[in-house]
Formats: sequence, C-alpha cells, structure tokens
Amino acid sequence: MDYRRKLLGEFQALCEQALIDQWTTSQDDLVTNQLVKNVVQIVKHGLCKFGLQKGHLGDWDLQFPWLIMGYWFNRKNQ
Repeated sequence: MDYRRKLLGEFQALCEQALIDQWTTSQDDLVTNQLVKNVVQIVKHGLCKFGLQKGHLGDWDLQFPWLIMGYWFNRKNQ
C-alpha cells in the first residue's frame, strides 16, 4: 500500500469519526472549486473577526458552528 492511499484512508476514518460528510471534486470543475474557495475565504474572514473581537482564538472550534449558521442564514436572506 502506498503512502498516499494510507493517508487518505486515515483521513476518511477521521472524517467518519467526526461525522464529517466529505466530498471531493474534479480539478476541472471550475464552478464548484470557485464556490469552495469563496466559502473558505468567508470562514477565514469570520474566524479572524472572531479572534479580533475575543482577543484570542482558543475556542474557535466551539464558535465555528455559529459562524457557519450565520453564513447560511445571511446567504438565505439575500
């Protein structure tokens, strides 16, 4: 078994354990890839803003669901 396949297997197991529904896309799917890049930038911006308000990011993992909920709520109401 090669290293890449072993790493992907371990990553898949971690996603399952954390109840993460992981999806992969083709590099050729430009629309989907751009949407993912946009969401990543929004999440980064939100976490930075949270860190500036709180003065730290020690509990970012606890606040992350609220960030995502706010993102989807704002997106739905636009």
